[in-house]
Amino acid sequence: MPWTVDPNVVGSASQWATNTASKLFHKMALQKKPVLTVSLGPEIIFYGINTDATNIEWNALFSMDTSSSSRIHQIKCAPGTVALVTGQDHKTLSIWMEIRSGVAPSCVKTFEFDEPVRDIAWNVTSDAQFILAIAFPKSVGIFGQKRASNNANNDDIWAWYTTFKVDT
Repeated sequence: MPWTVDPNVVGSASQWATNTASKLFHKMALQKKPVLTVSLGPEIIFYGINTDATNIEWNALFSMDTSSSSRIHQIKCAPGTVALVTGQDHKTLSIWMEIRSGVAPSCVKTFEFDEPVRDIAWNVTSDAQFILAIAFPKSVGIFGQKRASNNANNDDIWAWYTTFKVDT
């Protein structure tokens, strides 16, 4: 995989799911499955894997231009969704959605936090609601999508559910 610049973040883009329905919806939504992401400056390349009886090939499925002037520190994928942590101080989190049939996602929400983001983790509920845990130095915040019935005519679909302190 020849790149013009050195990668700064390489991570699994596993499209895991927590149940059979989520897995089936995911298979319907994507023709090719991203399994690896590589950050090259503001660009993220999503790779899939092609295997046959004797060969394994990495295929670039699509790329995503974040237009970020600051370094990407973390990339976490969920089915059709990507969360990025950027900024010199690790305090910016953006959520990118709408990956469909190999089309790169668009940024739907950006958060600026007072504390640096240490880690992020996705979960998908049985009814395909996305939940995002955000680890800060001394707490963990839980975000999620508002239910569709509660979201009529509201572009801000992300809600802060709770925060709890952790002993570090």
